[in-house]
Amino acid sequence: MTRYNLSPSMLSRYFFFECPRYLRYHATPKAERMINKLPAGKVNTAPAAKALLDAGFSWEEEVVRKLEGQVQIASGSGALHERVLEWQETLDGLSTLSPGHHLYQPTLQPPPDFLSQYGVSSDLCRFGISRPDLIRCTTVHGKRRLQIIDVKASEFLKGSHRIQVTLYARMLQEVLKANDLPLAADQVQAGIWLYNQPEPVWFDLIPSQRILEDFFSHKLNEILTASPKDLGWHLYYRCEWCEFYEYCRKEAEEKQSVSLLPFLSVAGRAYLREARWEKNGSVDSLGDLTTCLERDDAPVIFNGCGSLMNRRERYAHALQALDRHEVVRHGGYSVGFPRYESVRIVLTLQESPVDGFIYAAGVRRFGGSDGPFGTPFGRTVFVARSSEECATVRTKFIDHLYGLLEIVDGYNRDHLEWNEQFSLQTYVFDTYEQRLFIKLLYEAVKDPDLAPKVLTLLFHFQDTTLAEADEHPGKEVPFPLIVLTGVIRRLAALPIPIFYRLPEVQEVLPASHYPQTLNPSRRFWFDLSNTLRSDVILSVWNGQNVEAGVEAIQEELGRRLDAASSVVTGIREALGDSLVAWAPKFFLPAPMDFVHPLLSRLAFIVRYESFIAALEVREKRSLPASERLELGISVPVVSLGDDRWKLEQPLDPYLFEAQGTIRLIVPPGDEGERAQLCYNDYERRKRRYTPKSSILRQATVEGTLPDLRTGLIKQVSLKVEQKKEMEPFQKGDPAVLYPVFMDYNVDTILSRLSECDLDDTDLIRLIEEPLTVATPLAEDPGFVEAARGYANSHHLTSSQRAAFDQILKNRLTLVWGPPGTGKTTFLAAAILSLVQARQEQRRGIRILVTAFTHSAVENLLSKVQSQVHDLPVGKGVRVVKIDRDETYRRNGPASTTNDAIKAGLFSDDPSLVLGGTVYGIYKASKYLAPFDLLIVDEASQLRFGELSLALAALRPGGRLVFAGDDQQLPPIIKGEYPEPEDGLPGLHESIFRYLRLRDDHDQPRYTAELLENWRMNSTLSRFPAAALYGDGYVPATPVLAEQRLSLKPAGRPGSSLDAMLAWILDPAYPLVLAVLEDVQATVENQVEAGIVAALVVQLRERLLAPESDRGYPLTMEGDRQFFEEGLFIVSPHHAQIEAIRKAVNGLWIWHSPPFVDTVDKMQGREADAVIVSYGVSDPETAQQEATFIYSLNRLNVSVTRAKKKCITFLPRPLLTPSYELLQHEEGLKGLGHMLNLQAFCSENGETRTFSFVAEETGEQVRLTVLRTRVD
Repeated sequence: MTRYNLSPSMLSRYFFFECPRYLRYHATPKAERMINKLPAGKVNTAPAAKALLDAGFSWEEEVVRKLEGQVQIASGSGALHERVLEWQETLDGLSTLSPGHHLYQPTLQPPPDFLSQYGVSSDLCRFGISRPDLIRCTTVHGKRRLQIIDVKASEFLKGSHRIQVTLYARMLQEVLKANDLPLAADQVQAGIWLYNQPEPVWFDLIPSQRILEDFFSHKLNEILTASPKDLGWHLYYRCEWCEFYEYCRKEAEEKQSVSLLPFLSVAGRAYLREARWEKNGSVDSLGDLTTCLERDDAPVIFNGCGSLMNRRERYAHALQALDRHEVVRHGGYSVGFPRYESVRIVLTLQESPVDGFIYAAGVRRFGGSDGPFGTPFGRTVFVARSSEECATVRTKFIDHLYGLLEIVDGYNRDHLEWNEQFSLQTYVFDTYEQRLFIKLLYEAVKDPDLAPKVLTLLFHFQDTTLAEADEHPGKEVPFPLIVLTGVIRRLAALPIPIFYRLPEVQEVLPASHYPQTLNPSRRFWFDLSNTLRSDVILSVWNGQNVEAGVEAIQEELGRRLDAASSVVTGIREALGDSLVAWAPKFFLPAPMDFVHPLLSRLAFIVRYESFIAALEVREKRSLPASERLELGISVPVVSLGDDRWKLEQPLDPYLFEAQGTIRLIVPPGDEGERAQLCYNDYERRKRRYTPKSSILRQATVEGTLPDLRTGLIKQVSLKVEQKKEMEPFQKGDPAVLYPVFMDYNVDTILSRLSECDLDDTDLIRLIEEPLTVATPLAEDPGFVEAARGYANSHHLTSSQRAAFDQILKNRLTLVWGPPGTGKTTFLAAAILSLVQARQEQRRGIRILVTAFTHSAVENLLSKVQSQVHDLPVGKGVRVVKIDRDETYRRNGPASTTNDAIKAGLFSDDPSLVLGGTVYGIYKASKYLAPFDLLIVDEASQLRFGELSLALAALRPGGRLVFAGDDQQLPPIIKGEYPEPEDGLPGLHESIFRYLRLRDDHDQPRYTAELLENWRMNSTLSRFPAAALYGDGYVPATPVLAEQRLSLKPAGRPGSSLDAMLAWILDPAYPLVLAVLEDVQATVENQVEAGIVAALVVQLRERLLAPESDRGYPLTMEGDRQFFEEGLFIVSPHHAQIEAIRKAVNGLWIWHSPPFVDTVDKMQGREADAVIVSYGVSDPETAQQEATFIYSLNRLNVSVTRAKKKCITFLPRPLLTPSYELLQHEEGLKGLGHMLNLQAFCSENGETRTFSFVAEETGEQVRLTVLRTRVD
């Protein structure tokens, strides 16, 4: 039997390629490859490959020099990287290594049974000698601990680095154990020393450990024992770095593999290969895929995989394109690619793979000969003759590009007539050029000599990099840089296999005026990439044929620029009907008129967030018609008269936005389609009426009518707004509804920030240095003592008393309120105590209350209102809400209007508690006397732009109280912003998170954490305490700690499913984690929904009402109370919510609808029991939505809603994520929280695996249940 050889570097490359075939071929001893008819593989002898190795060795030497005197190196005279500590030297070195010291290139020889713990025999495979770059000794609690550090000549921490180092760490642990060394290897964190960094980057080992454990336990045996022909493989852009690439490409072409489909993902290829929908089936060839697409259940099949979901027609078009050798349109549109521009700029940039330096940059200008330029086109390419010249290339490129844009800007400013001005559009061919361009600008802005020009360029080529700049553009530029490959992929399928290279794209999208073609040479071209091969530039930098090499690169990039420019024309000629935009007349944006850089940054972020959201809506409306219909973006309707409209195809409620939303409504057909595509949402973001010349109308959704049997929406009530000259819709008229972006607030915030810029305001001080606001207050001792006395009458806990003291003594207070700590109750008590203390002194106090939502404001005001009239002085206090009361509470606060405020109704009330959203408060602030105290609830969802509005109503020196929890739901952030250099939260994050992480962690100056939990029992409290909030986070009373579900006795189990449900619902185990195995689903998991529905019915039958020995009545009121007090169900995806609703409705006749919703609707709510259903069991879907699915905050909110019982469903694939997730920092934090939950349940309870036949699929599935209690 073959014994396969493994190594950490080999496994890291396996994960990099995501290819079982690669691992099997590479792990097979070379002597046996020929016997087994396996390819030998082609060694990469290119100069670039050698240069990468040499760069790695050079960086290792530099790191070792940095550690001089702190590192043990093997003796010898050879090159440093050739010197290794042999086995015994390593063991001796580990025994004596002192804290702060390192071993360089130690030898790790894992024991033969290293993999036996995962069920892998040592007879099947083995790890040979491995050598991490560094082992470092540190101390933890006085004991020595060893950490792995690997040195990488790379700019970024990659997923493959994490895998390799994680494996080293696990090996080190086993070596220590096998050799009885009384040391521990750190299994929590390890380091990668990246290129040019002063110290290692430390990362969490747990996620990559989980990936490796799953691989060893479930995949390695199969890869090494299966027939080689049955192993999965796929061709995509990374494959060209593999020694078996040519072998696989030849096979793909000979067998017409589906791998020839451009941009098919690795996960998508694996899904098609496994073909779980058909026994012994596999979709391997293009013909197989054609047959699959013709099946009646093709929509269901394709919606089972993240990258295939809603893309059936696109893959059908790709097959047609390859088969017919022609361009096939998808049917969508581009709202960015213009039909014409006066001046066309095309860019290309190239970087060295060795050090990441941008060594070449080129610009091609076309057009403008009859205006700003005297020639029809110009082309310039800059190439560095050495690595030191890269900075010169950057300078020349910036000067040249800036010069071109400045000329067009100047020409247009000199010509005031619109028809005399020139438009301009800039292009790159591929996304890597876009990335390098932004990288170059980011590097150049740090050069004082270049900074003014670069900042102007950034004003035009707007990027989130500007969030850290001091000046910002005064106007948005919708599509400043267009990536041609993105446009092509959106609009059409090309007859090009695997990858869209520029030469082939130019050939199939020819420009009639440009007959030349780009002939790719192996000297400069990869097969599966548009990046330039770096062999020539590395030879130049080594002094070989310098002038000839530079000239060759210039000529090659010149040809590329010409070809990319011709593709622009080729797209217009072939796909012109899919283009609806026109390039705007060009002007370089002027800076915003802000004196203070921080306010300029904030204004940029506020506007950019709104701008990105508007573009998202336009992009959705431009998708192909079939995708729009499937996703509920286009909604065909027919008028029934009297504002009622029938949907031509009933929709799931989650696909149709709620009551009160605004939609575009147009007649069907080309004219209506063009009108909605050309509608500029951002420019018209606060206008309720459409352009005069348009057939567009706007419609407000006033109600929906679901089908009682299916739950699908079949009718809507619309209030259609239209101009007088328009013919109204008549009964029977068809129309189409589209989403539209509206934003009434961004301009208000920008106006307020301009006001703040004129004064030295609290807003600036809070952002710049919060401690200057957190100043002690000189209060009357009598007032302080009186306030404390009144606060004590509210029976505050110790942490609440400390928080109230902070409010009394300090101008700034952050009330950190973890789930269930009574934050709102505490704030109400604080308000009442302050009012009473002031009135005892015969003085008033004016308190302002605001929050992210109306409901949060009303909740707090209602708590105050319910108690204020019981106070001796309560009748002199008014509790008022600006605008309507949206939650309609009985005994809630009085409400008022802006007209009443303008009339002076509350202008000088001495004692007033006024609440409203920040927008309502800002409008009212002009007519009200200043307030003494501003309380912001839900401050972890509010940002500084919104806060600026509320601060307008606060008197100078007034108190500030921000209450929230940044471990719960954050604000929605559209842009991806660079991390500030200090590593602290940026201005795009919530005010609460921004301020809390700037307080002193050990001795907080203004943060007061509430610790006593008034909601959860001891088990449910313990997990968030251990993971997030600290050991002080405990139930407030022994009664709360011991609370359990009260259930009627269960009937005798009649099936394995009944036994499983009873085991899950056992009240003695308050925390349950249910891991669904063997099921793949994207956003709708019917098997999980079925289990959830069965649990819901069991709880409806057995759960006793609070303080009762009876269940909830079988009435409408009983159902309503059950879903208000007894149970609610949380799911992140609307599709899973609808699946659960359907399953629940199929098992029980409800008199009031079941409450199933997203976590956003649950924050602030609680129930005796909560079921959390994640549903998503497709790793690719989870990866695509990592920020959402793997949100630590969302999981934390979900599992902290229950008082007595929380059941969380996490499908197995979420706990064994894809390799790609290792590149997603925020996603890794959420994964870590999931794994912590799994570990907590495993360590504090018991585990059983249940097998049963799922009614939804008829297949045998398993559910691993971990139930937990902490005594």
